[in-house]
Amino acid sequence: SISKLSDQQLSDSRDHLFAKIHFINESLIPAQTWSKAKNYTFDIDIDDTDFVALTIHLKGHLWTGDKELYNGLKEKGFTKIFNTEDLKLYRSQHSSL
Repeated sequence: SISKLSDQQLSDSRDHLFAKIHFINESLIPAQTWSKAKNYTFDIDIDDTDFVALTIHLKGHLWTGDKELYNGLKEKGFTKIFNTEDLKLYRSQHSSL
């Protein structure tokens, strides 16, 4: 009701969004990667271990608005993380792209 979309429009929007999402079974992430992720998160927020493990496993980058996680991981040398401010800065520096 908030979106003012019809049921069909909402369903189409959901399907379009989900088509862009790839779900990864956690059991496919190696134990060594989980261990590495836990070493990063154990004293920051253990509940974020999944996100860090997935980031490491996919050799990707983690986008977060969690300041404690962002600062804590940066302090530990985890460089595959950025926040919205980082993204805005990157965009302004590369606005001609």
